[in-house]
Amino acid sequence: MLSDKQMTLAKSAPKDFLSQYKPVRLLAQVSLERAEWWSGRDEEFCAELVREARERMTLASDIAGLIETVDISDQYKSLLKLRFIKGLTVLSVMAELGFTSKRWTDTLQSRALKAFAQAVEKEVGYAK
Repeated sequence: MLSDKQMTLAKSAPKDFLSQYKPVRLLAQVSLERAEWWSGRDEEFCAELVREARERMTLASDIAGLIETVDISDQYKSLLKLRFIKGLTVLSVMAELGFTSKRWTDTLQSRALKAFAQAVEKEVGYAK
């Protein structure tokens, strides 16, 4: 479950919120690799690294899951997943979605981020 701080970031800076996904996944992978190296040498430190990796993977999963659960169009969801979860460039997203204009893709991304933030605001407001 996302913290209040994360939800505030999702509402106020959706691009920053979604941009966390790839680095968080990478850091989780690094923690697991370090845990593997420390396995058999320092089990307590190894366990801490695994706990750290789990927390990071949970955050990454929650970020990706929030895209799925908010009430925005499927086109917006697809664009956000391609751009921030898969980490594709704007040009790759453009090709994937069959758009012919980078400017239109940028505009659509901006609209998708705004719709995402508004949907998160509604969901959070409704949950409280």
